Amino acid sequence: MVLTACGGGEETTAPDTPTDEPTAPEETGTDADDGQDTTELTDVSFSAVPSMTSIGLHVANDLGYFEEEGIRAEIVDFDSGAASEQAMLTGEVDYGAGGVVSTLLMEAAGEDVTNLVLFQSKPIFSFVVRSDLAGEIAGLEDLEGRTVGISSPGSLTDFFARLSLHEVGLDPDSDVDLVATGGTSGHVAALQAEQVDVQLTWEPGTTQITEVTGVGEMLVDLRTDEAPGVVGELIGSSLQALNSTIEEDPELAEAIVRAVVKADNAIAEDPSVLADALETHLFSDLPREQIERIAEIESASFRPSITEDEIQAWVDAYMELGFLEEPIEPSAVLDDRFADLWQ
Repeated sequence: MVLTACGGGEETTAPDTPTDEPTAPEETGTDADDGQDTTELTDVSFSAVPSMTSIGLHVANDLGYFEEEGIRAEIVDFDSGAASEQAMLTGEVDYGAGGVVSTLLMEAAGEDVTNLVLFQSKPIFSFVVRSDLAGEIAGLEDLEGRTVGISSPGSLTDFFARLSLHEVGLDPDSDVDLVATGGTSGHVAALQAEQVDVQLTWEPGTTQITEVTGVGEMLVDLRTDEAPGVVGELIGSSLQALNSTIEEDPELAEAIVRAVVKADNAIAEDPSVLADALETHLFSDLPREQIERIAEIESASFRPSITEDEIQAWVDAYMELGFLEEPIEPSAVLDDRFADLWQ
């Protein structure tokens, strides 16, 4: 079984790569004769999928942390994790935000990619059950003979659905029917049409389903300690780069890590920081009250540190379900030279 690497938007088939090259911002810095700051900023581009996976980049930018480190950041959005990662691999952008697990899959494909600093320590997904079935389905162990919605075969939702079912003693291939429902708007539609009994979704899908439409209720929230077994040990998203990019300018890489650490810590200390970024960049159509509830849940998992044991947990889980053919050494995808900055 082959799993497509995904950063956060859960699309597994990359769309055509955008043909328009990102336009570099104009140089800042002013004439010394004007008595103003003449410090030149270094342009750095980041690939991202508009989702919780990359919101830490926006926080670092919005709060001026990148600029404090001498960086002018350009965050380039892509429609899928695969397209975002491809942009980083081809040099279209310098760094990328994506799922830690994606680096394992890229490493397995022969790409020399590493994780520099963590964004979130938990998955972004939640199982929601159709409201009319909430009385019959109280937990994942009740899903035998049921239909479960995932975004698409080979996606991260496919993996998390399979692993979660495996952890409660169910065979995802024979005990349930996994149904592809696309992105979050498709999740709402699939539940409304009774195409699925349970849907594995992510924000804003979780809130749209459980609060806006009321078509579903929370069953198991993988963002919390409700996650079954080893699922709760799997870390989420990170800042990533080709090793060659880091080696070209290690001091720049260190400055980027410092900015991200500041963003992680700011979010963890004050969920309103995350709420502000979500309102500006992702969920402008949601009421502020709902955005704040999302931020309260998601902010608890933001931290910068990554350990080899945490990456090993991903390797073990992927090997268990056949998503990796050969084991990968965690050190192959973890650059810990900046570990002192994670504290």
